[in-house]
Amino acid sequence: GDSLDGGMADGAAAVRWITLNEAAMEGKIFPTVVTVDVEGAERVWLDRKPGFPPAVRLVIAELHWNVLGTEGMARAVRTMEAEGFMLAGIRGAVFAFERPAEVTK
Repeated sequence: GDSLDGGMADGAAAVRWITLNEAAMEGKIFPTVVTVDVEGAERVWLDRKPGFPPAVRLVIAELHWNVLGTEGMARAVRTMEAEGFMLAGIRGAVFAFERPAEVTK
């Protein structure tokens, strides 16, 4: 397996997995814009909400159709919508999601 499903390669060191929200709270940083280009690892959004910090108003994400497939792409968009984001635009594989200001307050 890989780190997204809890598995590790032989000899790999264990690394604590935390969400961006947890990292932001620990570091006391409050990003308003996040760029996501994780080479297919966005498939984790199919099973778990990304949990972006409340201050995030804009997410620009490259979604890989060859990894997610058509249904997976739709699920990833629905996951972002469930977090309060609206699909603001698409250009190729790059999706822009915007969270209205009233949601981030």
